[in-house]
Amino acid sequence: MTRYLLFFLLRLSSWPASAYAALSINEVAWMGSGVSANHEWIELYNDSASSVVVDGYRLTDNQNLNIILTGEVPASGFVVLERTSDESAPGTAFLIYTGALVNTGATLQLLNATGDIVDQVAGGEDWQNIGGDNITKETAQYTSQGWQTGTPTPGKENITSTSDDEDDESADEITSTTTNTNVVTSSNGASQMVLSREPKSSLQLSFPLPSQVYVNQPLDFKVTASGVGETIISSLRYVWNFGDATAERGQTATHSYEYPGTYVVTVRAQYAGRDVMARDTVTVLPVNFSLSRGSDGAVQINNNAQYEINLSGYLLKGQKSLLIPKDTILLPKSTITIPRSKVETNGLLSYLVLYDATRRPVAEHRPGLVQLGTAVQPSDLVVADESIDPSPISQTKSLVMATAETDSLAGEGSLLPEAEAAPILDNAALTPPENTSPQGKKWPYWALASLIIGAIIIVWSSPKSTLAKA
Repeated sequence: MTRYLLFFLLRLSSWPASAYAALSINEVAWMGSGVSANHEWIELYNDSASSVVVDGYRLTDNQNLNIILTGEVPASGFVVLERTSDESAPGTAFLIYTGALVNTGATLQLLNATGDIVDQVAGGEDWQNIGGDNITKETAQYTSQGWQTGTPTPGKENITSTSDDEDDESADEITSTTTNTNVVTSSNGASQMVLSREPKSSLQLSFPLPSQVYVNQPLDFKVTASGVGETIISSLRYVWNFGDATAERGQTATHSYEYPGTYVVTVRAQYAGRDVMARDTVTVLPVNFSLSRGSDGAVQINNNAQYEINLSGYLLKGQKSLLIPKDTILLPKSTITIPRSKVETNGLLSYLVLYDATRRPVAEHRPGLVQLGTAVQPSDLVVADESIDPSPISQTKSLVMATAETDSLAGEGSLLPEAEAAPILDNAALTPPENTSPQGKKWPYWALASLIIGAIIIVWSSPKSTLAKA
């Protein structure tokens, strides 16, 4: 029993520490020292209870600095990266690097071996976001009150701020999670460890979403952070998850959904190994359009759905292309009528296709072979675009896009349902009709009989041979 309890306690003490190691940029001497402007250095801090192997890590400002790290940063330890020589800062350097930090300001990024950003510090213009003094050679240091300017502390804990200003940034503002380990007893009497991550942050994220959108409608996302100072906000990194197995980085993003449904959208703000998440839901509806013609050839776009649809960015293509203006709303079970002159240039009825904002076809209309008021030849039929296949997309007028029941596609890259195409022209109508009268069917036989009778007459009427006379 003692052996199992010992094993349990060892696991209890070691598990969370290894799971949440965090390495951050802790102090920046971008100005050098009073001895030399080349004596720049950068301090890293490991705030976890376990060491971090930094082989393959990289510290860069994407300008003049690109430091490749090797080695191991001890638990709760400070390490100093020194420029030029080990004389740049007191104590022993973790490593010596080449390159320089410009005094006009830079953004420092600490990347892990896989290229993910572990920490980022936006220094701003002249390093105003984090501080430091080129005259006194005081350094920029991250403290419990945010970034401060103070006497250099390479390899040691940074200065303790005494400022009570409301604008000071507390470290707790960005600390989003604290890991606690609890032992609970289940209903069967067995003990198990439960890890809980409790929020402990005043950082707040918000991103407005419409309650519903439509299939293949581009949707713009933008997250806004609040509750912390501008220095931290400018250093945040954002990761979006759109709920359909796709993700994107950045404060803004654009995404469209291929299939209807209700999706959970999340965004994470990350800084110095800590993160906070916000979430919301969006409902994606299918679209159901059809195209038809009025008596004068005007084009009619019909919304067959039970809800209104925003046609912003849709494209109607005939002999000419018509881009539907922004915020064109088509009400449920309603129709908008467009003059022929906007999509056609002459008296011919053209093949029409309606595309959504991502240029997926959602409806089509195939004209007959009759010009308004005038009979036309099949060769006169005009297709709006040579890239559009003139064969019908479907025998139906209404094409429902992106329904869950759609298992087969009309062709590779298309979302239209597969359907047997009805030909534009009946080829039989272009072939002269057969002569089906009784006289027409018997004339070959009469010709053959006449030929045989003529041959017999010629043979019997010819002179007899002289041999036969003898």
